[in-house]
This record gives sequence, structure tokens and C-alpha cells, in this order.
Amino acid sequence: MVSEFETLDKLNQINDALDANEIATAKDVLMVLKDKYQTMCDEFDKWAEEESQRQDTDNRIFMEGDCVENQADFFK
Repeated sequence: MVSEFETLDKLNQINDALDANEIATAKDVLMVLKDKYQTMCDEFDKWAEEESQRQDTDNRIFMEGDCVENQADFFK
């Protein structure tokens, strides 16, 4: 929820800057906001890729013949 309040604050700053015809200021605030969300998305994509690879590895363990025979040992 904190993130949403911060976003609203930045949007208000952009709106105020546009009302004052301060285009450069509005763009600066907008770029800070964009960069913040781009970083968040990049970090999520990285996490999701790592999780996908981890799950692929876990699934591969179950699919290999040697491990299927030893599933009971895997869960100990």
C-alpha cells in the first residue's frame, strides 16, 4: 500500500508541474517513477526466471529413471 501512496504523490507532483507549465520537472518526476517500476519489473522477471529454472530442475529429478526409483529417499 505504501507504494501506491508514493505513486499518487509522484502523480500529483507531475500534475502540479504540468499545471505550472514546468514540462522538464514533470518529465523528470515521470522518469523517476518509470525507472522505479522498470526496476521492480526487471527484478520480478529475474526472480520468475530463477524459479522456473529451479522448478524445471526439480521436475527433471522426478522424471529421471534413477530418481523415480528412489523417491522415498528424496522425501526423507
